[in-house]
Order: sequence, then C-alpha cells, then structure tokens
Amino acid sequence: MRPSCSESSPVRIPLDPRSLRRIRSIPARRGRPSAKPRFGLLADFIDRAEADVRAHLLDVVARLRDAGATVTELRLPSSFDLYLAAHRPTMQAEAATVHAGWIARERQH
Repeated sequence: MRPSCSESSPVRIPLDPRSLRRIRSIPARRGRPSAKPRFGLLADFIDRAEADVRAHLLDVVARLRDAGATVTELRLPSSFDLYLAAHRPTMQAEAATVHAGWIARERQH
C-alpha cells in the first residue's frame, strides 16, 4: 500500500504504537484547497539518536514525503549542548513556579 495524505489511505507506522496511524488531510479554509502538511525535521536530534531510532525516524520521514508532506531539515542556531545545559535549570524554575501554591499548602499541613 502506498502512503497518502487522504483519509482513505492511512500511513501506518507499525514499529511505534504511540504514533499516529493516519495522516489526515487538512480541511479546506474559506473555499481554498487544503494545504499539504509541512514538518520541520530537527537534524541535531537525528545526529544524536541511536541507530535504530534514527532509522525509524528517517523511515517515517520518507513515508510522510511519499504521502505528499513537505519535510524540511532544520538546524538549531546554537550548539545543541547549550540547549541541554539550559534545560534542567529552566525546567526546575518553571516547575517551582507552577507548583508554588501546592507546595505552600502542603507545608501548612
């Protein structure tokens, strides 16, 4: 079966049960034909992926392209290591802010 972006021809990704089983066409807006799906593929993640994950992701990309989607390879503007270094303190600060009320209530008990 050849993948397609139509509802009647699903794109199946059997190796990943959490992935979408169908790529649905985008509904037309105001009488205009629907646009083809567009995806950005972050090459920095592919470069660091384990071989089996990389192979699976590239297979999915090929299927999306065969189905009519546009997939554009993108690169981060800075080193990926910089993003990783900033991630943990950013997440900790955001989590503390989000949960501040809950933490204050728990201290009262």
